[in-house]
Amino acid sequence: MSRAVALGIVAAAVFAVSYSPTFTWAFDRWFAEGSTYGHGPLVAAIALVAAARGFRSGARSCGERSRFGISLLLAGLGIHMAGLFFRIDSLSGFSFPLALLGACGALGGRDASARARPWIGFLLFAIPLPLKVLYDLSFFLKERSTDVAVVLAKTLGTGLVRDGASLHLGAGETLVVGDACSGIRSLVAFAALAYFYAFFIVRRSFLHRLALVSLAVPAAFLSNALRLLGIVLAAKALGTQRIEGLVHEIAAIPLYLGAFAGLLVLGGRLPGRAPKAADPQPGAPGPYRPRLGRSLAPLGIFLAASVGLFLPRLFETPRRTTLDRVVPREIGGLVGRDLLLTEREIALLGTRDVLYRRYEAREPDPAAIQLAVVRGAGERHVVHPPDACYVGSGYDIVGRGESVVESAEGPLPLGRLTGFRAGEKVICTYTYLSGRRVTASYFRHQIDYLLDALRGGGGRSVLLRVDMALAPEENPREAEARLEAFAATVLDSLRGIP
Repeated sequence: MSRAVALGIVAAAVFAVSYSPTFTWAFDRWFAEGSTYGHGPLVAAIALVAAARGFRSGARSCGERSRFGISLLLAGLGIHMAGLFFRIDSLSGFSFPLALLGACGALGGRDASARARPWIGFLLFAIPLPLKVLYDLSFFLKERSTDVAVVLAKTLGTGLVRDGASLHLGAGETLVVGDACSGIRSLVAFAALAYFYAFFIVRRSFLHRLALVSLAVPAAFLSNALRLLGIVLAAKALGTQRIEGLVHEIAAIPLYLGAFAGLLVLGGRLPGRAPKAADPQPGAPGPYRPRLGRSLAPLGIFLAASVGLFLPRLFETPRRTTLDRVVPREIGGLVGRDLLLTEREIALLGTRDVLYRRYEAREPDPAAIQLAVVRGAGERHVVHPPDACYVGSGYDIVGRGESVVESAEGPLPLGRLTGFRAGEKVICTYTYLSGRRVTASYFRHQIDYLLDALRGGGGRSVLLRVDMALAPEENPREAEARLEAFAATVLDSLRGIP
């Protein structure tokens, strides 16, 4: 066993320990119900085994130390440290391929890095995107796929009428376009398959391979739009009740197979030449032999820093909540009743500092409003996009929006979601609070959180969410106005809490 390979084994053990929180997060996302990344374990296993073989082969051949690899390693480990410190799992996740590629160059030399690089690139398709990015992308793809399908359906003379996420087919038939119609899962898996074909089967230049992977995105999008068109035509002919379940999946198989066949054809027709094999260099140096001391010291420091940042999580005690004392028990004639959270819900949130209430009138009318306030002081991960709760509960997100209302403390930005499940429509209004900074943008809130932590505030973070079921006869705009006024009252009571 060469010294570089022995160091590679040591580095793999260090990476396994240091990235253990990130690996746990990835496994949770891979095996979650309805996961977009169900292919993740297979992709990760193939990529890591093949990258290890490439590293071992390259470390035994002639090569020299890669200073650029050392820079990549340090950059990747720095990003991972930031991800652990701020508890941004996706940041740590995407630092892993960068650090792994740098380690191949630093420990095995340039040849080892070059042989492992394509497989490490394949590993990127197993790393889950942040939930908020995934939800926003899914909604965007669903809207645009529906746009294309509706235009094509009208061209065919179906008489289709679109009302948001509802497609009225005539004769009292209505088809609701759910999240499953976004095609996000098929897009991610199709892109991974296209990368595998382009980089490990096609013998062409790098730009040619990159073009093939890029074409996979519009090909998957068009296939999904045509799949949605097929569902609309089937619903028009057979009725919405007869196309549930299997028809949705059957419609996708020939379309995606056809799209991949198109990539196979393009793989042989796009201009570009295969990369030339490198000519052997006379007098090439012998295999790179890294110094043990210089190689093990950074790995040891990295391991100690990772464990030091992760250990405090194991000994954290939940803060005693005071939210129930801050938020009024009666708002606008509605009286609040505390609801219990299950241990599973508490485990998913990662905190007990939650206020969950149902506000009801003494009279049956108006409709009840549910309030959820989640607070995380120094715990960024507990404040989540509200999409996660609804999608996890089986709702399809069929509408989004933002508004600004006036409150006692000034303008209040609010976000809005509309969820649909089994004939039930729910309207949600939400906002985020960090210190006294309020925003309806999850990403802006993350910046506010980090600024608060850097300024010594400890990273104060609050999610305020109110929702209500929308009765068929109720005016949606009036319901939204009720929720906005309710949220403004609750937020005024929350401003300034630690």
